[in-house]
Amino acid sequence: MRAKSLILIFIALGCGLVASIGISQIMEKDVATANVIETVDVYVARTDLDINTRLSAENVKLEQWPKGKTPGGVVSQLEQLEDKYSLHRMYAGEPILVRKLSDQATGPSHTIPPGYRVTTVRVQVDEAGGGLAKPGDRVDIIAFLRKSRDVPVTMTKTILRNVRVFAVNDQTERSLDDKGRSVTVKTLSLLVKRDQVETLTLATELGRLRMSLRRPGDEADDESSSTDSNVTSLVSWLPQLADDVSDPAPQATSSARNPFLGFLDDLERSKDAGKKAAVVDQIPVQQPVVEDPFVHRMVVITNHGTVTYGWKSGAVAPQMLNGNEANAPLVPPRKQVAPFVDREPEGSRDDRDEEQLLAVPALEGE
Repeated sequence: MRAKSLILIFIALGCGLVASIGISQIMEKDVATANVIETVDVYVARTDLDINTRLSAENVKLEQWPKGKTPGGVVSQLEQLEDKYSLHRMYAGEPILVRKLSDQATGPSHTIPPGYRVTTVRVQVDEAGGGLAKPGDRVDIIAFLRKSRDVPVTMTKTILRNVRVFAVNDQTERSLDDKGRSVTVKTLSLLVKRDQVETLTLATELGRLRMSLRRPGDEADDESSSTDSNVTSLVSWLPQLADDVSDPAPQATSSARNPFLGFLDDLERSKDAGKKAAVVDQIPVQQPVVEDPFVHRMVVITNHGTVTYGWKSGAVAPQMLNGNEANAPLVPPRKQVAPFVDREPEGSRDDRDEEQLLAVPALEGE
């Protein structure tokens, strides 16, 4: 082989080797670049979280998520979870988003003390201290009970004292309307104990509720009385009130102490008396029942008309009750038998006769 050909072959092999090495290096560089992905810190739920759950390091964990796969508004720092509560239910592994969190101040349920409940009462302006009640104020709850089947007498009773107003028209903070005036009271949310919720519900069904606004300095005077009223005491008070009303002596004392209450009692008694008199007038008068003296009747039909005869108990001959004697048969039957009425006690009959007939002698015609 010529030397020139060998030189060309070596040159071609060298170029191919250089090209292969360059291509392999470029491919390795691309693979290394593709394996490097930028990540960010993302806090996710460690376990399932219910609504209004306070977030802390115990129920969240930190994970590395690809930057391009991370949703917007994700929590990436633990400081963002301080004093935060979940607005929605979260599942384990779900990224925690800022828009799904709430501050403690924006969640009214978190401000409820342990052991208390919030119940809403619908009121009118004149029933809420003239619209002066604001969140945080203290009120007394007075029940106006009208006489009914369950309430023996119309009267009022303070069922709860020193109750704190939790919210006014679903607003837990003191606020004004657009014109700078106090907001008109439509509903009051009261902070009461669990058994007092039942008391309010029962009193609402029996009558109407009114609120009496208290002075702030009077809160400690009868603090214990705010927890004494419950359904048991209210229900047990009604029968006791019924016993007091049925006793004329206490009623007379109450009427003498308060003339207006005495006037109401007299008015109620006059209404009851009128109702009773109306009921008596509607009762129909029953006529006395007159017994028929005749135990048997017989109607005789002739060409001239009808004649009715009757037999009294123990009588042998009949007695004509109505009709004309001229219409009677000219020739009466030869033998006329009157029915027998047994007046003897059961078992005293003669075994020989099953029934006894009284024969009437035949009348001979002229």
